[in-house]
Amino acid sequence: NLVESPNRNFSVLYFIPTRIIAIWEVLQSLVLHYRKGKEFKETKLSIICRIFGILVPGVSAHSPVNYINAVRLGPPTLKPILRMEEN
Repeated sequence: NLVESPNRNFSVLYFIPTRIIAIWEVLQSLVLHYRKGKEFKETKLSIICRIFGILVPGVSAHSPVNYINAVRLGPPTLKPILRMEEN
């Protein structure tokens, strides 16, 4: 007989924060182009994926748009900082 066991990866403590983060991702995607410029505007498909990410967390968190924006909005590279230290 097959004995069903609860999913060890599910936790209510994990469920709530992941939904909050997914909602934050949707809001951030809708506001970012107003704050940083029109080149940060997301496509309708990207926004739909982020909304779907509320139901299935993680779907929108690993989109290529996030990685591109992280590089574009991240800290400056080390070369200019090191040049300033040399002078």
